[in-house]
Amino acid sequence: MNFNRFQRVSQQRPRWEGIIFPGIDSSNRQISIAYATPNKELSNYIESMWFMSWNIENPNGLPCIIIPNPCCKFVCLQTGNVTNRPLFIGTREKADIFSLTGSGSTIGLDFQPGAFYPILKKAINKDWPESGLYADEFLEHLPLPPNEKWKEENLSKWLNSFEDYLLKLLLNSKEQNYKKIKFATEGILEGCFQVPEELAHQCDMSTRTLQRIFKKEVGLSPKNVLRIARFNDAIRKIGQDNFTEFVEVALASGFFDQAHMVNEFQKLVATSPSKFRRYL
Repeated sequence: MNFNRFQRVSQQRPRWEGIIFPGIDSSNRQISIAYATPNKELSNYIESMWFMSWNIENPNGLPCIIIPNPCCKFVCLQTGNVTNRPLFIGTREKADIFSLTGSGSTIGLDFQPGAFYPILKKAINKDWPESGLYADEFLEHLPLPPNEKWKEENLSKWLNSFEDYLLKLLLNSKEQNYKKIKFATEGILEGCFQVPEELAHQCDMSTRTLQRIFKKEVGLSPKNVLRIARFNDAIRKIGQDNFTEFVEVALASGFFDQAHMVNEFQKLVATSPSKFRRYL
């Protein structure tokens, strides 16, 4: 009997944006994206599980925007009959653009900010290459995605074994800081904190200690996680059909004013909010 954990959902935007496909909506058949719900025991550590397949007819490819993101990722690519070695990809401070070409599939798992460290016991290093590090060099006996052509059913079976593997790693974890990191990042997403000093106070530690923990276990400073969260909230708001004015979005998303929002957009995605809105 076939078992499928993946589901296609509505266009609800993720909490932390990953990739934006300008001009593509859910009715476009060039790209198919499905999501799986993490195991209950891992739900505090895994942000998202997803399976994307594509068949791009345009020889020039489909432009994609990689969004600044505080989540480390496990990613594996299959093209043709070849399943590539899986990668761990670190956090991202700035946007990038690439073109999706031909046909293929990707299976991915996004760790919540800071969750990579207690599970895998590896510090997040800013010197990681943007292309990622081979996951099987990090971990022994790692369950690898199937070599046969990927379908939601055989990936669901692999996902079960991969989650079991992560749970075994987690059982041996001491988790000294993750609860505080999760408290901080959830508060950031909810708009409860605006500056690192507020975070440090609520986490009952000095600002310097908080910065050290974030840089080691999240891979970004608290300040940059705050910046990315404000940016995430802003692009959600300017992408809505009932969007009205940029100044309202700026204030509602935690920016000091519209000029502050414009400046942050320029730093993170090298364009203004008004131009970026065309991609949403």
